[in-house]
Amino acid sequence: MRSVVGVFKSRADAEDGAKQLRSVGVKENAVTLLTPHTGEPAKWVAKSDAEQPGMMKTLGAVAGGALGLGIGEGLATLVIPGVGPVLAAGMIGGAVVGALAGGAIAGAEENAIFPGLPGDEVFIYKDALRQNRTVLIVATETSEEAKEVRVLLERAGAESIDSARRMWWLGLRDVEREHYNAAGGNFDRDEADFKRGFEAALHDGNEMEERESRPDTWNDEAFQQGYERGRQYAESAREKQTQRS
Repeated sequence: MRSVVGVFKSRADAEDGAKQLRSVGVKENAVTLLTPHTGEPAKWVAKSDAEQPGMMKTLGAVAGGALGLGIGEGLATLVIPGVGPVLAAGMIGGAVVGALAGGAIAGAEENAIFPGLPGDEVFIYKDALRQNRTVLIVATETSEEAKEVRVLLERAGAESIDSARRMWWLGLRDVEREHYNAAGGNFDRDEADFKRGFEAALHDGNEMEERESRPDTWNDEAFQQGYERGRQYAESAREKQTQRS
C-alpha cells in the first residue's frame, strides 16, 4: 500500500478531483485534502457523526508545532509554522497536518489508512501550501489502484509530487548556484550532494539526527553547505509567515 499525492493550483480543482475519485469507488476515508485556510468548509468532506471520534483522536496526535484553531464535521483548521492556517479535510486530516508541523501520523488506525507517506516529501507539501496551492493525498491498496488514481488526478489538473519537487528546485537552483560558486565551489559538479543537504535541512529533524542518519554523506562539503542553505531557507519562510500574520 502507498499514498498518491496530487498538487492542485486551486482548491476548487482539488475538490473536483476528490469527487471524481469517489465516482470510481475510492473510499472517503482514503482521501485527505490540505489547503490554505479560507474560512469556507470543504464541499466534499464526509459529515457523518461516526467520523467525529476519529478526527478528535487524530487531533490529539498533533505535535507541539501546530496550534488548533477549530474543528467542524470532518475537518479541522490548524496553523503550520512557516506556512500559516491550513484547512485539513478528511478523517485523519488533523494527523497529517500534525506531521507537517513536525510530528508524525500516530496510531494503528492512521497508519493503516495512510501508509507509505514519505517523510522526505513533507517540505514539498509545505511549499505548495505556502504558494496557496492545495494538496490531495489518496491512500491506495494496490499498485494498479495507485496508477488509476494517479492518472485520474492528472486528468483533473494535478501536478505529481515528483513534478512539484522538480519545479520547487528549479525555482531555487540559479540562486543557489550563484551563492555556491561565489564561495569557490563548482555547483555543476556538486549539485546532487548540495541538493541532498538542502532537502535534509527541511525534514524537521535536528542536526544530530541528520548526522546519525547520514554518516556517509554528512562530512561531504557540498552536503554541509546545502544543509546550511536549507536551514536558512526554512528560517526565511518562517520569518515571512510571521510578518504576514
